[in-house]
Amino acid sequence: MVKSMTGYGRAREMRNGRDITVEVRSVNNRYLDCTVKMPRAYIFAEDRMKARVQQAISRGKVDVFVTIDASALTMQVLLMPLYASPTTSTSRS
Repeated sequence: MVKSMTGYGRAREMRNGRDITVEVRSVNNRYLDCTVKMPRAYIFAEDRMKARVQQAISRGKVDVFVTIDASALTMQVLLMPLYASPTTSTSRS
């Protein structure tokens, strides 16, 4: 079975109020050359992401792009006080 090293994939998911998009692009290459681009706040996960790619792919030039949009989370936090019910009530007898 012939397996191509050229391809493109994109996945998008909402997790914990964040819109996460991952794009993977690969082209033919003699060795594995993996590049991961992600927001600076998540740079701690870059090595782990590269290790996951190496588990699945043995050769090719692979570019992984991760974008995280937390604006949905920000809107939720901003609107929460508007929809929250009062925790204490005042009653006069």
